[in-house]
Formats: sequence, structure tokens, C-alpha cells
Amino acid sequence: MMHWVSSNKCLKRSMMIEVDFVRQLIKKFKSQIKNIRGWNVKIDRECYPISDETLKKELPEQKLKKFDLSEEEFWNWLKVSGLEEFIGYSYLHKKALEFFFSSHLLDIRDKDIVLDIAGGKSNYLLAVKRTFSPSKLILQDHIYEGIKESNDILIVGGDVSNILLPDMSVHKIACHHAFEHFKGNTDSECIKEISRLLKPGGKAVIIPIFISKDYIECYNIKVKKKFDNNAKLIVDKTASLPGGSDDGHFARIYNIRALYHRVLVIAEKFALNWSIATCTLDHKLLPDMNKNFGAKINYPLRALVLIKKEVSNAK
Repeated sequence: MMHWVSSNKCLKRSMMIEVDFVRQLIKKFKSQIKNIRGWNVKIDRECYPISDETLKKELPEQKLKKFDLSEEEFWNWLKVSGLEEFIGYSYLHKKALEFFFSSHLLDIRDKDIVLDIAGGKSNYLLAVKRTFSPSKLILQDHIYEGIKESNDILIVGGDVSNILLPDMSVHKIACHHAFEHFKGNTDSECIKEISRLLKPGGKAVIIPIFISKDYIECYNIKVKKKFDNNAKLIVDKTASLPGGSDDGHFARIYNIRALYHRVLVIAEKFALNWSIATCTLDHKLLPDMNKNFGAKINYPLRALVLIKKEVSNAK
């Protein structure tokens, strides 16, 4: 009898501990949901992406492209690429979409030399290695020092406006969710550097490219000055778009005028043909920002495509 009472008390105590544990989990979950809902409060309120119709009114229509692939192609590519961290999601993860579309927009071929600029610690080049047969892979980011090799990838440190590689040394260049973090005139200087590095006929893809009604410099830390006096300064401590210390807590969102003068004119001057591609799957705009984490400006997904002009033999 005493043994049964003792066992019963132990069972009740165990159940109470489990109930308390579940309550703590629920409390933590509610806190996380509350925090998620509290992100990007000001930037989402003041920054809206412009439509393709508006782009057509302001930019040459032949420069605006629709790049449509199928969702089936996306999931098949994801499996082959080995990016298993994105396979478990029940929705189309925006980072996986960026990798998928950039690799297809670049049209990577066997024997290509592929450079990922401002690539941080991403696995993009490993995915490229698994799905294509490039002759050389190069990762550049300011978080690295010097030049070294790891997993058959050449890693190059330094600034994106002065990459330690020879002229006309690469066929394809990718840039994922980094261009918006380039401070000062680094965005314009990066376009010049892309032109210097690309072989004639080579291609670069900057994805995403953010275009809004207003030209905005956004920070999630307290600042007083802007890089560009023409920009609107938004300080939003809840903003995820400016990133952390590696990104400078800074993001630039162009309007059409700023994009044209800071990027597109520079591209034309330095022998780069440009186009802006709106990326879709089965003719549907994406990513779904009700499911993905981030600012609303991430929708729709657009890419800036740059192609180095062929050298003319004409005298």
C-alpha cells in the first residue's frame, strides 16, 4: 500500500514537472511570435516596392524582363544542390529562391570561373559545384583576410570595390542580398569592379535589387548623417533589412532616379548591358512575405543582370 502511494506521488510530481515545462514552452513561443510581429515596424510602413507597370513608365521596356521557371524545377534543383537546410520548409524560402534564380540567370556552364562577391559564409558556391561543372569557384567578402583556399574554393578578402583578382578573369559573378549594404559610393564602385573582372560576354547577377517609390537609407542603429543627401533617412531599430555588424547595420533602397544615376548609368559607361528581371515560379510573384521573415520590400523578387559587352574588332 505504501509503495503504491509513493509511486502515485512520484507520478503526480512528474506530471507537474511536465506541465510546467509545457507552460514554459508556450510562454517562450508566444514571446517569439510577439518579437517576430515586432520586426520592421517603420520600414514596412514607409517603404513600398514599386510595380512592374511603374517601372515600364520610367525605364525602357526592352530592359525589363520576366524570368519564369517552375516550382518543380526549384525543388529538383534544391535536392541536387545539396542545400538541405532549405528542404524542410513548407514554403519557398527566399534565400533558396535567390540562389536558384541567380544560378539560372547566370546560365553557368562547364569550365566557367564563378565569383560570389560579398558572399560571407554562404553555401552558394558549394551548390554551384554540385549542380554544374565550373573550372574555378571564388568567394569574396570583407570578413576574410588575404587569399586562401578551402573546399576547392578560392577565398579572397578585402573590399568589394577593389577585389584582388586580375582584369577579365571571371565568366560569372553573383551577389546575393548584399548590394543594399554597400555604404557611400561602394555600390557605384562595385559596378565598375564587376566590369573590370568580367570577361567579354560574361554575366553578373545582383539579387535582390530593391526599388521603391522613395530613395531610402535605412539603419537599425542610431545615426545622424546620410551618405547621400538625396536619400530619405529611416532609423528603425526593429528593421532586419540593414542586418548586423558585418552588414554595417545599413541598407539602401533605390527609387528609379537613384538606381539610374548610381548604378545603371555607371554600368553603361563601363561597357555593361543591363536589364532588370522580375523572377517568378509558374508565373507567380514571390517570395511570400507572410511566411518568410524579412521586410516587405523583399517582394517581388527582382534581379539586376549585367552582361559585359563583347570586344569589337571594328576600327
